[in-house]
Amino acid sequence: MPPDPPPWERFADAIIQREALVCRVGLGLVPRDFAGAFVDHADVDRILSQLPGLDNPDPEGTKAYLETLEPQVAAIWTALHDSIGGDGRFALISRHASLKPGDAETLALLCAVEMAPNRQRLVAYIQDSVQLPRLTLATLARIVPDSVASLSAVSPDGALARTGLAEVI
Repeated sequence: MPPDPPPWERFADAIIQREALVCRVGLGLVPRDFAGAFVDHADVDRILSQLPGLDNPDPEGTKAYLETLEPQVAAIWTALHDSIGGDGRFALISRHASLKPGDAETLALLCAVEMAPNRQRLVAYIQDSVQLPRLTLATLARIVPDSVASLSAVSPDGALARTGLAEVI
């Protein structure tokens, strides 16, 4: 039996899987072959409904799912933060780079996605485009518990960019 994944991978999996559940069950987004390769009328309607200032999808549709998952995600989030004081590779990198908790959360997500094609497929699904297997800034802002910290971590002056751990392209 393979060993349990480290807390930073469990954190990334919980966040990505939670968002996939919200997309599938809460918003009714059906996986599509070649998602994002073409845009039909239904896509335009869905995209327009999600723009700020318009009639966005009912947040109540996803609220129950998020509330159900919250205790599990909170426990995994706590385990990630507790593990940063440990002696694992991720903890050492986080401490040597002087990462704040939000920086470490963002790094965990970026690294986990980069390491596993299955996570990349889930990311492509939640971003509704086969052309986007890596997290975009918009997705980070949507799925990371502290979206301000995640975006500032990858900004040009942010900890991840400054230390060379991440680059926005």
